[in-house]
Amino acid sequence: MSSVVAAARRLLGTLYDPLQGRLDNVGGRLGFVVCTDVPVLAYGKAGFSFRQALAEDYAIEPKPYGNEPGNNPSSPFFERRARNLYTYCRNRGCLHGAAETPQVGDLLFYRAPRSAMIMHVTLVTTVTPNGQYRVVEAAPDRILTGERDGRSVLQRRLELVGIGRVADCGSVAGSRQLDRLTNGVLALVLPSL
Repeated sequence: MSSVVAAARRLLGTLYDPLQGRLDNVGGRLGFVVCTDVPVLAYGKAGFSFRQALAEDYAIEPKPYGNEPGNNPSSPFFERRARNLYTYCRNRGCLHGAAETPQVGDLLFYRAPRSAMIMHVTLVTTVTPNGQYRVVEAAPDRILTGERDGRSVLQRRLELVGIGRVADCGSVAGSRQLDRLTNGVLALVLPSL
């Protein structure tokens, strides 16, 4: 996971996209990021494609992704939606409870109080033996992508609803990607084809 963390830290100081991909993603084309770009770009630099993994998962189980027009793999923003990363982790069996201690490389998913919609995601970069952790996040109220105490996100009136442990996801293509990503540190078993 060190390559994922290093890639996430290379995003530190990057401006948040105030348009959040709107207006034909002019902000993204200028190099601005939204929250989902942190894990998507960090894992991508380390060799794991969320675009590929989500498309594979959607082909198997499209219904959990909802029926919002344009929320499908043909959209250039499909993997840039926190709720889709959450759905992928839930579908692949790698979504853990919010009460667990996160691990380095985990995705932390948040929602507003009394809301069902996942609206924010961060990437865990450090976990101490006593369970304290740090995250890299891009958020509209922070302007610049930064590395922060993980609990500080909760102080902004967001609720942590789940932990996506990408290394535990069970897709065939995703497992092959993760095996390369972890350099064999994790023993991932591929199903027979």
